[in-house]
Amino acid sequence: ELGKAVSPAVRGSWVQAIGAAPSGDAGEALLRMEIAAEAPTPADHLSARRLLQLQLLTRRNDPEPAQTWGQDAARVLAGAYEPGAGRRGGGAAIPVPGGVIYIGGSNLESVRRDLHNLDERVSKAHEVAEAAMDGNGRANQRFFERIHAFNERTRELHRFTDMDRIDPRELRPLIETLANEARSVDQAMRQAHAISEVWDEWAAVLQTLDRLMDEVRS
Repeated sequence: ELGKAVSPAVRGSWVQAIGAAPSGDAGEALLRMEIAAEAPTPADHLSARRLLQLQLLTRRNDPEPAQTWGQDAARVLAGAYEPGAGRRGGGAAIPVPGGVIYIGGSNLESVRRDLHNLDERVSKAHEVAEAAMDGNGRANQRFFERIHAFNERTRELHRFTDMDRIDPRELRPLIETLANEARSVDQAMRQAHAISEVWDEWAAVLQTLDRLMDEVRS
């Protein structure tokens, strides 16, 4: 029973939400619950989840989804009926802080090193792509813009390099999102034969992301 696993204040907010008239959109709250619990998100909501994960990178001072699970559950309970919402909410189990296996020790050093390497690789790819644009008009502009945006997102990972321990539940989805975007950029550039000067650097970016994925899974 969920009520036994939460504080009286959270349980009270749930009771109040159930008793009140439905109001508000619970879409983001559901996504936050799924992110916190590492639960799968339905295919038709995956784009919204990836966007939210990228937005969370820039909200450094905001509570993490794992810290707001109770409030998010109350928002879901207070929201208007949506087919499938109950099933999704039920699948996003309460995160158990005591059950988290943090990344520490030598593994932490490896993650920090590869986060630093990722930043360097992406910055280098950005520089090469920018130089390749000189005199080439705007034919490759959209690819450069994607690389530029990726470079900005990667910088948001800097905060993890200063942590004494890293919660893999927080870092893993961010790395997954970046890896998916990096593969998409790589495939699009090669198919369009665009900015070939950056291909080798971008392959190194993908290799670093693959290493990070292995490290945060272990």
